[in-house]
Amino acid sequence: METYGFTQWLNTSYDVRSSDGELLREKYYASERSQKDCTFTYGFPAWPTLECPAGPITQLHTFYYNGFNQQRVTPGYCIESDHNDEHPNGATWNSHEEHMKASQNDTIQCNQRNIEAINDPRLEEARQYIFILEQHSANEQIYNRQWKSAKFFHDSKESHVLLSSYNPILFIERFQSLVSSLTLIPNLDNTMGLLSIVQAQKMNIQPTAQVYYFTNQAVKNVQNISRHWDIIGRHMEVNFFTIADGVTTEIFALQKQLELVQKMSNGRLIPLGKTENTLYPLFADMMGVTTLTTDNEQYNCHDAPLKINGYSEDGAEYSVIQVIGTGLKTVSMQDSNESNIFASGVWKLSALVTSGGCQITVRQKTSIGMILGFTSSDNDDIASTQIISQRSLSGLHPIYSLLKTTGEVTPTNLELQIVNRKRYDQPQSYSNSTITPRDANSCTYNFVSESLVVPKNELVTITVSGFDFGKLVLHRIFYYYQHLPADPSVCHGGQVDQFGQCICPERYTEEYCWDRICQQPAIYSYGMCSCFPGFYGDFCEIELHINDTAVSQVTHIPEETTTCFSQQTFSLLVIIATFCLYFVLI
Repeated sequence: METYGFTQWLNTSYDVRSSDGELLREKYYASERSQKDCTFTYGFPAWPTLECPAGPITQLHTFYYNGFNQQRVTPGYCIESDHNDEHPNGATWNSHEEHMKASQNDTIQCNQRNIEAINDPRLEEARQYIFILEQHSANEQIYNRQWKSAKFFHDSKESHVLLSSYNPILFIERFQSLVSSLTLIPNLDNTMGLLSIVQAQKMNIQPTAQVYYFTNQAVKNVQNISRHWDIIGRHMEVNFFTIADGVTTEIFALQKQLELVQKMSNGRLIPLGKTENTLYPLFADMMGVTTLTTDNEQYNCHDAPLKINGYSEDGAEYSVIQVIGTGLKTVSMQDSNESNIFASGVWKLSALVTSGGCQITVRQKTSIGMILGFTSSDNDDIASTQIISQRSLSGLHPIYSLLKTTGEVTPTNLELQIVNRKRYDQPQSYSNSTITPRDANSCTYNFVSESLVVPKNELVTITVSGFDFGKLVLHRIFYYYQHLPADPSVCHGGQVDQFGQCICPERYTEEYCWDRICQQPAIYSYGMCSCFPGFYGDFCEIELHINDTAVSQVTHIPEETTTCFSQQTFSLLVIIATFCLYFVLI
């Protein structure tokens, strides 16, 4: 066990209970480990002979002080597991044949359970917030009025963390003086914003994260750093505030590369005037919502209003309807009961503006989580977060979309749409497929679609919906970018199978083959293998032999870099970063 931020306790204990409260492991007390080079300072006695039935567990940690104690609860999962090179991601059944016989129905069984997806952070609301500010002098009024936070510094070569905190009060207190000291640049027209977003993704140690990026409409050019920027993780949502330059009239004015990041991360686009008094109400609405249910645009909203269906799921805590347009004239909303009491279901929404286009989105705060994955077989449970066929060099092959939902909600339909990036207002429906449940004992992703052939289009959307006794319980939209032409170079080693799944080099694993498989008993943490004493190497695979006359020499392997940057000089950028609802140390 390792802790951060706790006042030193007198003692600490640990016990385990099943999801229904049954005691599985009685209280045991921690002791400090004798080794001084351990990542985890404290240890507990070995697990006794009590059985741990497969399923969720609750782990209760108690910290004892003079006259009082503190408690922390952490989730866990019991399952028989073999963490070895053949199964680096988790568990297998003792006997696959016996397990298959145990279920006598036609439910799809999984050949290997995805343990990591059980508590996937994308099922929850954001736990980390990252702010990125461009150093444009015209943004000064907005920055001086809005910001009380912490920051990174970013120049044309690298990013540096100046302040971060898990304590939002400290975050607010320290930020104002840092913002006041910024050197802003007049006539800024180039930005290395993509590098900042990539760096923010690396800093995302408490996923999921919401990124708030402030840019000026006068900044027209973005330095493209490499191919790797187009793989924005699904655990990060990037929102763009576009500050008016007094010249640009198009409300959707955002550089194409950044626009793509906004779409494929399900982020927001929020135009701002130069004299906004406060953004705090906006942030209060934005930070809590977890899902995108509606996203429609129209490029001419002044001659005729944009009229759409808006979706509000049953059981959502609240919905946030965002309407963007120049000179909003009328906005109307009518719920599914054709009243104004805001009942869940399919709403009628419309907007009319004085000039240009408009956009209506609906997001909501809900306890119902859902994630998507993609694979080549309906009984796989280890899934890619991106559409795998975009990397296939051998033509179009059918794939499957895996779905995991919480709250006992059942999705019923998956719609695939093609999006023209020049006309977001004209998506084309490509296919609809039904969704089938899978065996809950062997599969973490509890639903699977019919086989899909995803067209090689630069941008597609997947919309998942579900009804329960006539009530809309699920309606989620996800954007996916596909690199054209197909390019397997995102995989470490550059090799893919016929479906586009990365084929990993020896001792590498995960979606893009960048995660190392450490030699037991080493521990993999933040991209590195943490070796036990007496071992070294990238994978802790080399044992250090010591004799009376000599000690073997350690070879230092140069660090491999994966991102190349231009040597040209570009404008400065500031990343204003991060505070977590929990602990962050950067």
